[in-house]
Amino acid sequence: MTILVSGKNGQLGHCLVDRLNFSDLDYISLDKKEMDITKYDETARIIGEIKPRVIINTAAYTDVEKSEIDKKDAILANESGPENLSKICKKIDTPLIHISTDYVFDGRSEIPYKPEDDVNPKSFYGMSKLAGEQRIQENCDSYMIIRTSWLFSEYGKNFLKTMLKISKQKKTIDVICDQIGCPTYAGHLADAILKPIKKISENNFDSGIYHYAGDQECSWFEFTNEIFFVANNLGYIEKIPNLNKILAKDFQAKAKRPNYSVLDSSKFCKAFGVNPSNWKESLPDVIKSAVLA
Repeated sequence: MTILVSGKNGQLGHCLVDRLNFSDLDYISLDKKEMDITKYDETARIIGEIKPRVIINTAAYTDVEKSEIDKKDAILANESGPENLSKICKKIDTPLIHISTDYVFDGRSEIPYKPEDDVNPKSFYGMSKLAGEQRIQENCDSYMIIRTSWLFSEYGKNFLKTMLKISKQKKTIDVICDQIGCPTYAGHLADAILKPIKKISENNFDSGIYHYAGDQECSWFEFTNEIFFVANNLGYIEKIPNLNKILAKDFQAKAKRPNYSVLDSSKFCKAFGVNPSNWKESLPDVIKSAVLA
């Protein structure tokens, strides 16, 4: 059984490859230069040569702010690419695992979102990711769409690494306190995807939308506090910067983000026997690895 991972240079792609390297699973991981999923013929040819038993699509346009300007690129990566994969997967009878986002919700809920809850994205990024979900549902018979939230890791660009960098540059940092989500370690998401991979490869699962995210909700302000507390204990930060609470409306952002985007992971966890991401427990190792990277 061969697993094909697209988007190998992203956070989740890196974490998947790390774990696949220490497994007995055969896999091939490709970046955009090796397989551009926005180009149907090229993608169909490559997949036809590899003949994967499962495709895990982690490729995406993830810059929320730039998506408001680079709308064409966001649509290509987040809608057209998944649509191409879904059509190819249907033709070759191969399950598709696709990663989506909490930004498909508007943030008006007061309880964690379940996969079946109404969607209403407020940013173009969220709209493009929702469109990708819809194309998969329209074109693919065997699929798993996994929405995740506030992804962080030792790889790529993410909030944790940005805060660690800023902590070396500023004595005072403004952090949003009224947006609530559930941080998710990409390594935990990779583990959660790979645990049931045999069942998925055999089409022994219910196609549909699932959620997988962190086990504890917090604000960006609280997340930053936790990052700095751990980094300080590890000796990476000599002195924790002063943190100022600010409201989302006072942060000049192009994209609107949900004020509440906590995800309920129970459907996925019960179906495949995994636990939500214990993001606090992961912080020391992630910070150590991020510092060494």
